[in-house]
Amino acid sequence: MVELEGNPTEGWTLVSFDGQPIPQDPGLLTQLIVDFRDVITPPQMAIYNLVEAALTGNATTIQDALAAGVYSVGAAIAQFPQSVIGDIGYVVQNLAADVAARDSAMALIDAFGSLVFGLT
Repeated sequence: MVELEGNPTEGWTLVSFDGQPIPQDPGLLTQLIVDFRDVITPPQMAIYNLVEAALTGNATTIQDALAAGVYSVGAAIAQFPQSVIGDIGYVVQNLAADVAARDSAMALIDAFGSLVFGLT
């Protein structure tokens, strides 16, 4: 059983899967994996679309697929460092706030585990 919240306009959020709650803040490691996925997917799609265009034999279709692929790959590469820096900055900011609020070594360890690995 899968439980979702949201709508088609604003997007969907996975709330639970097979009765297990899904953390809404998955942690730095998961976010970095998503960032990596977001940078490797456009080249794969560009190659697929270019092959599909080549199979048509239409020069305009091939040229359009090539241009769209170059654009999407470039955009993904440009966005990658911003995403990684943003994710790390978010974790550092929240870690500092958690430590300041609790002011203990154990709180630091708990906050780090929660923010980086999504552990609760």
